[in-house]
Amino acid sequence: MSDLIKSMHFKLHILCFCAFLLIGTIVTYADPPKNDEVGLLQQERTKLIYRKATSYGVQLHGNGFGISADYINTTNYYKRKFLRFDIMNIKHPKQYKNRTGFGANFLSDQKPYVFGKINSFYTINAARGQMNLIADKGRKNGVELSWLYSYGVSLGIVKPYYLAYCNEFSNCNNPLPIKYEDKTADLFLDPPDRLISRGPARLGWTEIKLYPGLQGKIGFNIDFAVFDDLVQAVEFGIMVNAYYKRVPIMLPIMPSNNNHFIYPNLYIKASMGKRVY
Repeated sequence: MSDLIKSMHFKLHILCFCAFLLIGTIVTYADPPKNDEVGLLQQERTKLIYRKATSYGVQLHGNGFGISADYINTTNYYKRKFLRFDIMNIKHPKQYKNRTGFGANFLSDQKPYVFGKINSFYTINAARGQMNLIADKGRKNGVELSWLYSYGVSLGIVKPYYLAYCNEFSNCNNPLPIKYEDKTADLFLDPPDRLISRGPARLGWTEIKLYPGLQGKIGFNIDFAVFDDLVQAVEFGIMVNAYYKRVPIMLPIMPSNNNHFIYPNLYIKASMGKRVY
């Protein structure tokens, strides 16, 4: 069995496990509280139900990282609708860095590059969603647990990946930046030892291509803020980005390097913000 199939099976097992855990938890807590319990909570929380909240966070996922912003409106004590905007990168699951550089004379200039990579992939996502309360913080402090879902649009941005090519081994003060083209294909497929490094990240922004798509998330949010006017939360779950065609990140020189148009990932996000009552 190929490494690709093994990797897909492993991810599928993780996603299924998380999905069953999520569904089980939702079913367990799905029964609404009794009328007297609702009245008690509303009485205890009359002055603590916030109208709006804004939070900003850092997100890690299986193939990259990003930043996000949430704008939350309270529908009632148990439901909160939100708008979410995030920016992140997505790496190919099989990419790895080659750490050869320009040699011992140029250690200060060495930048590991990704063998076979031809484009960098970034996404800008805008989504709407809803948080549903599972467990309340209690009378004082504690932890608030909610489950959530979101759905929206995703704009994929593909930027050429540049290498710095040194064709003078003894003197490489000014390496030549190159991107993947027919005339440079050999350098990407069979790079000369110690003569290739990663190029400047600033290159390629005037050559981007856009890939429209969709994004969806489902997960849990744990809010552990000590003060009622603050947001301090950790969120984790499953997200899926899908695009209308395959995103060309890697050269398909082997079956494991095939590019995809659907990117499922596990993610975790830490966020902080402010509530308005």
